[in-house]
Amino acid sequence: MIHLGLIGYPLGHSLSPKIHVAALKACELQGDYSLFPIHPDDKQGLKDLLARVCSGEITGLNVTIPHKQNVIELMDELTPTAKAIGAVNTIYLRNNKLIGDNTDALGFLSDLNQFLLNRKSQIPNRKSALVLGAGGSARAVVYALLNDGWNVTILARRTEKLNNSLIHLQITSCK
Repeated sequence: MIHLGLIGYPLGHSLSPKIHVAALKACELQGDYSLFPIHPDDKQGLKDLLARVCSGEITGLNVTIPHKQNVIELMDELTPTAKAIGAVNTIYLRNNKLIGDNTDALGFLSDLNQFLLNRKSQIPNRKSALVLGAGGSARAVVYALLNDGWNVTILARRTEKLNNSLIHLQITSCK
């Protein structure tokens, strides 16, 4: 049986259990998907939950606000994508190591390309983008756009959140 879940805080609004249980059923897999609301200040709760992944009790976790950055120090390894973005949205066990990955960039770019497929002629400057914010999701979007050859401008109140690998961008700070 596959045991999956979402870690974040708060999670009362999340539709993830319904979506993921439906996906498991559609793939004819037996499993469940639980919410694990862990307060941002509860570092021990975070460690205890990750220990359940290490023990095999939980197969994998999705990660959302506010834990996308603070789980990084608790991972044994980061994928190159998670390392470049500076945020983790997926945790799993591989070879007895806790792996932090980030699938936001690939998902965003896939959706963007699908959206633009029939609209190329309607969008004059298709390879320029303005990204608002510098959190984990914004960094994933910037990473995806840069790797796809876009010119990216970031507008954020706190640009120090940006990963050093993204610093060469044009950054505008709002104070």
